[in-house]
Amino acid sequence: MATRLGVAVVVVVVVAIGLLASGALRSLTGNNQSLAAVSNSGLDVAQGFNFKTTGQTGVGYLTSLTLGGVTYAPDLTVTVPTSPPTTKAVVGVLSAETWNGGVADPIQLKAQISTANKQKVALYQHSASNLSAQFTFVIYSYDQVVKQYFVSLTGNGTTSLQAQVVKVGTTVEVTLDTTPGTVVQSPQNWGVAIAFAPVGPQSLTYRVSSTQALAKAWGQ
Repeated sequence: MATRLGVAVVVVVVVAIGLLASGALRSLTGNNQSLAAVSNSGLDVAQGFNFKTTGQTGVGYLTSLTLGGVTYAPDLTVTVPTSPPTTKAVVGVLSAETWNGGVADPIQLKAQISTANKQKVALYQHSASNLSAQFTFVIYSYDQVVKQYFVSLTGNGTTSLQAQVVKVGTTVEVTLDTTPGTVVQSPQNWGVAIAFAPVGPQSLTYRVSSTQALAKAWGQ
């Protein structure tokens, strides 16, 4: 009898712990459920600036940017990987993109930008009272099955993503390299990293191949 009672107690305790853990997990994650991260940490800057049709590495572009009400000029001309030799003007050539996948998680973009836009970023760093931001970006990957580039991650088409620059304490999450980039030396370019937090419900389009896509929510 004592043995049965002991087993029953153990079962009750285990169930209780499971319920508590489940509740604690829900309270910690809230609506920002843990989803698969969508990150591109090794985008090819050289291929982004000087596209070669024989290349197969991932490339990305910051196609538009407004920080604190100031719009940055798309003053770098690049080749569209999905339709060379078509070109377009962009604000920056991406070296990395990081997003943990949750609807409230920030998106951090690292890009190489022109000297003129670098000067604007430097000014913003010293007067960042307005954290509002609008931006668009696109990342291209290579489909090894059909042997062609495809858009693997992008925002709402030509509609800008609405965001705020992330601020931690008194630190605005905008960093700027103090020396020009060395991967590509002409045109002169500078590395910048910006973390964007979503403002309102939006979506990104994520593709794993040229034929398989899904919409991922960003913001709530």
